[in-house]
Amino acid sequence: MSIHNVSAKGHLVYVGHYQDGFRVVDVSDPTQPVEVGGYLLSENYLNRLYNGAWSAFPSNGLVYVSDLEHGLFILQYQMPIPEATDFDRDGQIDFADLVLFAQNFGKKSSDATFDTRFDLNTDNEIGFADFLLFAETFATP
Repeated sequence: MSIHNVSAKGHLVYVGHYQDGFRVVDVSDPTQPVEVGGYLLSENYLNRLYNGAWSAFPSNGLVYVSDLEHGLFILQYQMPIPEATDFDRDGQIDFADLVLFAQNFGKKSSDATFDTRFDLNTDNEIGFADFLLFAETFATP
């Protein structure tokens, strides 16, 4: 199946992928896109050419996914925290990532320089709750 109706927010692309469901792709490095999430809406589609996830639209920490056969799904998506906090994508969560996070602390989605990578709880602001999620990654082996 092919993809249909792609939506982008920040460095994430939300994809309706027909019978293969909903997919999230991280394109922060456009030369190496990485699938970071997905949801299979149904395993029991009728045998028709066009059915499944038609579109996916992110808004306020939720993703609205329309399915041609089963209706509207409202999903919450959060990046897997250890992968999400390697902000410089060097394979390590370290001081350099902390510096990048600190430079973005306090920004809100209304700010021109807001970067969704640092909004770990997807509440449209980079604050203490995001810092706590980031700090947990240092304890993750």
